[in-house]
Amino acid sequence: MDSKVKLYLKRARTEMNMANLLLKTSGNKILNDFGIQEDSGKILLFIYDSFINNKPKLNAQILLEETKWDGNRIDRAVKYLKGIGAIDIVLTMGNHQGVQHFILKKITPLGINAVEDQPEFKKNFSFEVNLDLLKFSWGASEK
Repeated sequence: MDSKVKLYLKRARTEMNMANLLLKTSGNKILNDFGIQEDSGKILLFIYDSFINNKPKLNAQILLEETKWDGNRIDRAVKYLKGIGAIDIVLTMGNHQGVQHFILKKITPLGINAVEDQPEFKKNFSFEVNLDLLKFSWGASEK
């Protein structure tokens, strides 16, 4: 993996860890030990799978239907992926059940590297993935 990509991902992890600490110490329960990072990893895998299998580009409605998650949960994960540069999206006016409307332009090279470099994926998203066995079990539990 390119050294610039590693540095960028390290910086994003540091910023996310600081945000986790701040929210945990303030008593806010938006994030748990995994929270946004884990959710973001699952959504990034779904986007990656859609990309390599030439499926239609995702939008808020598709993510809500597939994951069965609360819209705000999806919104946080998508904006986190945008923030770390893993996906290129354009945020548009309005929302669908709490997910701001967006146009997914592409998964970026950084996003592809994050998925395909499995040790790096585990560091960034707090769980392991085997790309040969990529299947989705969203676990509709509320976070």
